[in-house]
Amino acid sequence: MRTSNFCLAIVLPMILSACAGSSNMSDGHLAGFYKIAAQSNAAKSTNFFINGNQIPLETCDRHECIARGGFVASITTPGMILGDRGSVTEAEIGGIEIVRSDSDLDWRLLGGWMDHSAFFVIKAISRADSSTFLVYPLAMGRLYSVNNAALPAAGSASYEGAMAGTNIMTADRYAGRSSMTASFGESPTIDIHFTGIMNLNTGDTHSDISYLGASITDRKGIIGAPAYRNYVNGEFAGPDNEEVFGVFEHEDLIGAFGARRTE
Repeated sequence: MRTSNFCLAIVLPMILSACAGSSNMSDGHLAGFYKIAAQSNAAKSTNFFINGNQIPLETCDRHECIARGGFVASITTPGMILGDRGSVTEAEIGGIEIVRSDSDLDWRLLGGWMDHSAFFVIKAISRADSSTFLVYPLAMGRLYSVNNAALPAAGSASYEGAMAGTNIMTADRYAGRSSMTASFGESPTIDIHFTGIMNLNTGDTHSDISYLGASITDRKGIIGAPAYRNYVNGEFAGPDNEEVFGVFEHEDLIGAFGARRTE
């Protein structure tokens, strides 16, 4: 697949066709997302995909992730899409409102946000060929220093929230519940589960996805099942590690997730 169909776009919003969408979200509601974007100091993505063809992720830093060919996942992208095209509520899952932004009767953004982090899947359409699309997930959040928000030395914590995903071949939208249990101590781990996953285009269900015993690094990063087309990458967010956010890839499904601590 030739990436020239996208004019080797450096900023992905530039390749989206402009079309305002309807919105049922108040400016005050959207202000909550803008606050997260302004304070975020970490970005996560997986590989990008053009019509199912992998565009390998190369780097991620505090503000953006870059894939081969100059494709950029920036923490400003969701705000630009939401501001330009509006949004509708797709579902409420795990206490998180999942919103969708459309353009030209097709989706461009699906995801949600909490107090310290946000997660989305994003779709871009080629200007040269409307049947060519690029999809990728983007998660972002506010990380606090290890000294100021150290993980517990022992015990466990549970988190509940939602996930948003898309199929790399069809660009169908998916949403489901995210739940996880972190076990702290000398070698901390976290079990991550995505359940009740539904294809929002067809109503079909998707099998559950789990990453058991994912490692928690000394910098509070989360890495699980690092294998081809099957992995999870996340972080703890918030001044007391009260949220978890991240991205995942599972066969033909890629996505992003967020969750709040429940106990």
